[in-house]
Amino acid sequence: MRRSTLVSILILAACLVPAAARPVLADSPCMGIIVEPTHATTLPLGDRAAITTAIANAIQPSVPLATVIAPSGLPGAVPALQRSMTEVIWTDAAIGSRASVSLHVLDPANASTMFRAGQVVPVGSAQSALVAMATQAGRAIAPQLFCMGLTEHALLVDFDNPAERTHRFTAKVTDLRGQPASGQNVTFSLDPSEGGTLQPFVSPIANGEATTTFTMEQLNNFTLKAEMDPPHQDPLHDEAAITADGDWEIEIDGVRQLDANQISHASQGLVGGLVQAMRAFMRMDGGDPVFNGTGTEQDDLIVKPARTATGLTGTADWTAKIDTPWVSMHNGGWDVIARPGPYTIKSQAPFVGTFTGGDQHHLHIEIHKLATEPVEGGAGSGTGTMKNPNGPGQIGPFNVPIAPGWTGSAEFDLSADVILPAAVVVNTFGGVPPTVVSGSDQLGSWVYTIRVRLLHAHDRPTGR
Repeated sequence: MRRSTLVSILILAACLVPAAARPVLADSPCMGIIVEPTHATTLPLGDRAAITTAIANAIQPSVPLATVIAPSGLPGAVPALQRSMTEVIWTDAAIGSRASVSLHVLDPANASTMFRAGQVVPVGSAQSALVAMATQAGRAIAPQLFCMGLTEHALLVDFDNPAERTHRFTAKVTDLRGQPASGQNVTFSLDPSEGGTLQPFVSPIANGEATTTFTMEQLNNFTLKAEMDPPHQDPLHDEAAITADGDWEIEIDGVRQLDANQISHASQGLVGGLVQAMRAFMRMDGGDPVFNGTGTEQDDLIVKPARTATGLTGTADWTAKIDTPWVSMHNGGWDVIARPGPYTIKSQAPFVGTFTGGDQHHLHIEIHKLATEPVEGGAGSGTGTMKNPNGPGQIGPFNVPIAPGWTGSAEFDLSADVILPAAVVVNTFGGVPPTVVSGSDQLGSWVYTIRVRLLHAHDRPTGR
């Protein structure tokens, strides 16, 4: 703060509430003017307080959009005051029975004098002369100091609704009298700068308003900033939070390479139980069976989970498309070859995601499901030959059609760690590459790709 050897009054142009929450109303104070004498005065404390209060009362009517505060009303107010600072310097030097009184208002931006007045008056009328000067000063500075603020400070956008992607923001600018400003500019900007546009970036103030049109081009959160640089103040600024609305969607797709020989040794779950029962039956009729054949299983899962305190939870819609051109089983008593056509199994799998690492950016997901369901498609043919283990000859082959509508099984077993796009938590939704995971289990080897994105209002699960 600049100091004078005389008495000073500090005028602190300040927001009384944070910018992001501040409404812009014609009758709402946007500045604080703090009136405070310096220790240079020789007046008794009581006279200092009286003059300070009188000056504050004299200035206030000329600056209705400022709050003028005398020291006695100041406790607790200083930390809330933020913007420009200026000084009003007044003197009361006694000259015999008369006094020389003067008052200067300094430009807060560059310390030059915005207002100056002074006169020699009888000692007893010095206070009334200062009050008159303060009234004149208030009228002089009110048109030169400004309030600026956005008319809205929060915007929620459903990105999937094109009509909501474009929105006009308005900054309202008045002087301390509440009169609309004109002729200066407001500069608008976005953080982050990519994914959205503003037109224009620099908007002239006309009849107290400057406008810009925001367009959301990518799903993202933004902060819109408005700034004005008045000639007699430090820059004024305000902000608006722009939030894209949406919930999570997780998509998992990939291919499992099926190996009939590996499956024939499965021991876990329903598949393992069925395989072991089949092996036991075939051993009774000619020894331990041998299985051959390969195939592919294309898995696609979509889950729209709900957020919980610890992570995400929901149900995955799972589609398994399976193509096994042929599978053979043979032992000492039988040779069996099945040639089913491609078939599809549809089911639902429970999904659980747990936040890890102490934040909401890293997610550990678990999906475990064995489905035994009617298949779609799958018609084909099979042959079977019964061999005589005790002598030459065989019976068959028997040709057996494989009719549609039979029951098949498919397994999905996945544990993985993924990085979530940092929606809601920070300022970006995108930019996170898919997570690729691979491994093997009792059905074969697999490679899956996990993608995480956001849903919007009309995509959300029913009831959310």
